[in-house]
Amino acid sequence: MTNAKAEFFCATALAVAFLLTVASAFATDAMKFVSPDKSTTLVVDKSGRRDIIELQSGKRVHRLFYEDLDSIFKPKIAEALTHL
Repeated sequence: MTNAKAEFFCATALAVAFLLTVASAFATDAMKFVSPDKSTTLVVDKSGRRDIIELQSGKRVHRLFYEDLDSIFKPKIAEALTHL
């Protein structure tokens, strides 16, 4: 992967993480992002003490993240933006 592609991928990944963090900060209930074929759902829940990101497919639930999103992503996003 070339350096430009790697930088674009990194910036895109950070932008998605930032958008999920900002969007979920205003939500009182869980936000659900359904796949186009309706087979899986990404759930972002910031209503509790911990932030939860889960991937639901059928009856299975895969917990991807169980931590405080703001304390993890905000410093990394700020650091990435200073290097641009």
